Amino acid sequence: MGDCLSAVKTKRKVYKAGKPGWAFKSGKLYRFEGRKAVVMAPWPDPRAWIKTSGAGFRATRKHADEYFSKHLFPKSETPKPIPRLEPVIAPSGQCLLFPVDEYDSHLDQIWRHVMRIEAGYFDLIPDEVREELLKYGDRKWHLFSLFARCPGALDLSRSNPGLCYALASNWVFRKPAPTKPIRAARALVFKKQKLILDWLGFPGTEPVRRILAKITPNDVSIPSLLYLRDALREPDAVKHLSRVWRITAPVMRLVSDSNFRPRLTPRLLSEAAEIDGSSAPGKSLTHFLKDLIMMADQVEWRGCPPLFNSLKHMREVHDGLMRRVPSKPIGGYDWFPGPPFPGTRNIRPLETAAELYREGREMKHCVGAYSSLVEKGKCYVYRVLEPVRATLSIIPLSEGRWGPHQLYGPRNQPVDEGLAKELFKKVLTSSRS
Repeated sequence: MGDCLSAVKTKRKVYKAGKPGWAFKSGKLYRFEGRKAVVMAPWPDPRAWIKTSGAGFRATRKHADEYFSKHLFPKSETPKPIPRLEPVIAPSGQCLLFPVDEYDSHLDQIWRHVMRIEAGYFDLIPDEVREELLKYGDRKWHLFSLFARCPGALDLSRSNPGLCYALASNWVFRKPAPTKPIRAARALVFKKQKLILDWLGFPGTEPVRRILAKITPNDVSIPSLLYLRDALREPDAVKHLSRVWRITAPVMRLVSDSNFRPRLTPRLLSEAAEIDGSSAPGKSLTHFLKDLIMMADQVEWRGCPPLFNSLKHMREVHDGLMRRVPSKPIGGYDWFPGPPFPGTRNIRPLETAAELYREGREMKHCVGAYSSLVEKGKCYVYRVLEPVRATLSIIPLSEGRWGPHQLYGPRNQPVDEGLAKELFKKVLTSSRS
């Protein structure tokens, strides 16, 4: 690890990459990864800096949040002290960090070692703050900074998590963005919640305040709040959301769509509220809604019922739309733009609209409706043959990079999360010979 620290301190203009790894030194957490180093200062004054090739250290929120949100873990999960520090040589010749009978796998040993290092940083966070942060799904670093610098923010999170989440990232909601967002938040945190809502661009009313208080912390996100903010300007959206006992990601997705909102019923929203938006069923439902709306738009909502009475009814309409969307679109045998990755022997790109629609018929889902998105370069779809039969899609990110999108089996059945990560990795690392 000393090589890593010396690499960061070098005065050369060209950044010399150190060995990948972690370190907790002088109260700061260091993460070295290829040609990038991230340094994070702890509670009660959390700050973060990044150093990359050709550039000195500079402040960063983005890279700190990418690390912090992914790695923060409950204090109860901190690995027990290492019984002995000497490396152990396994019969296979593999060098283990811990005794052979202590842990199951080499990878597991590595992560336990990393967690031991990270625990020195995370344990400086007060227990009540750490427990509150773990309720949220993302942007934990922004909330961490808010809790550290704004007395009263922790109470706001407990009473209204949706509003606290928005205030912690207030520069996203304000145009022009505040030059000093934490100072702005500190001036607002003790004011009435309706005033904070109005400052963030939400309707500053009591019904809207109550609605944001019902959002489950693990389901809140920046896109969902921005869509919800627009929807809450409509009285019917406020009426729908005032009736449900909690608001999850699927509920926000349903209410935020102006075409779908008039077709909602209390029973449908109540069923959606029972589903945790961050769980596999919740994510499946959110993608399912997106597919249904996409197909309904293609047929201009003709033949769709005036109201959806339940999730079961909605799925029946979805299956009916699949049969109505043309199975042989015009230009169906024209080639799509070339796939960004060639895939593997068992994961093949679908390179024409005809192949895409055929995949949808075989798998009994609506991937055929993605034809226009593939043509525009907004996604690409692959047929998975083994070890499971599934349909996989990827989407463009930034700077020419691509990332995972969806992976479903027949009839939109979810695929095991571990297997899904493996399949996405195979596609995204495949290359032409």
